Amino acid sequence: MKNRTSKETPSVKEFDLAFHEFFKDKPEPKNDEEERKEQEEFIHWYNYVRKQSDTGKTPAEMYKEIHGKEPPKNPTEVSRMMNFEWDEFNEEEFNLYIRYCPECDNWGLEVTENVNVYECNICGSIWERLKPLNDGTGNMINIPEKLKKLLRRV
Repeated sequence: MKNRTSKETPSVKEFDLAFHEFFKDKPEPKNDEEERKEQEEFIHWYNYVRKQSDTGKTPAEMYKEIHGKEPPKNPTEVSRMMNFEWDEFNEEEFNLYIRYCPECDNWGLEVTENVNVYECNICGSIWERLKPLNDGTGNMINIPEKLKKLLRRV
């Protein structure tokens, strides 16, 4: 564990202690699913099972005592409860080739068959690349050196 300054708050100190305590003898997860499960187990254990060394109470017990109610899943009030939720990533919605369109202030520009031209699929505006990638005959021009090296490997 790193030595931190004396300005470390009790909640940060407790989280660090709990983290090392929980993961001390655990092997590395074999895959993403196992890692997700382990992290979820840690947060539950930290919030509802492990008593804080300075108060003798779990963060959930402290929350209930301070706010007079059971803690919600991710409380917004000040407490020692650790909020945790996974960002949902939808691969179908993620498109590396969509660019920002300044005309409609949205992410809708897509490259057309002519790689030098983008068309916004929201407002229909057309944008040309300032530095063309294609000379109009299918030959690439103005290719960054890194891209040239990658293309040679293919």
